[in-house]
Amino acid sequence: MRNAIRGAVVALLLLSAAACGTPKPVAKPTHSPSPSATPSATPSASPSQAPTVAADGTNVRACYDGNCEIRVSGSLRIPLQPRFHVRRLSVSASGDQVVVTSELDGDGGGGSQCSIGGGGECSFSFNGPTITVQAWPVSGGGSILRITS
Repeated sequence: MRNAIRGAVVALLLLSAAACGTPKPVAKPTHSPSPSATPSATPSASPSQAPTVAADGTNVRACYDGNCEIRVSGSLRIPLQPRFHVRRLSVSASGDQVVVTSELDGDGGGGSQCSIGGGGECSFSFNGPTITVQAWPVSGGGSILRITS
């Protein structure tokens, strides 16, 4: 019985060694990747492209649902639905900078503040959907804000 086991083990080892053998060379591709497989440096129509006209004009009420595109100059407050848990969303546009201040709804206080310039963005969330604010300066003063949730 021992000899049969030894024989099986030796046969198994020989088969394993034969399977390892010398590796076969892998053929290199003779074609370059298709254009769709490589990232493009060409800008495409995307949410981050700078708008030239605000879709919602200066109507801050369009932002109530967390999705709008408005032109702002100076300081103003933007109303948001209660589901965002934001008591106050304030923006102040000056030059090519926009300061966004959000205050948490509730007794505990808190909030966030960020400064955005030239196509930048900031995001915040207070136990609710995330709000993202993008800003672009526009000629003639002010900025266009795109708010998404």
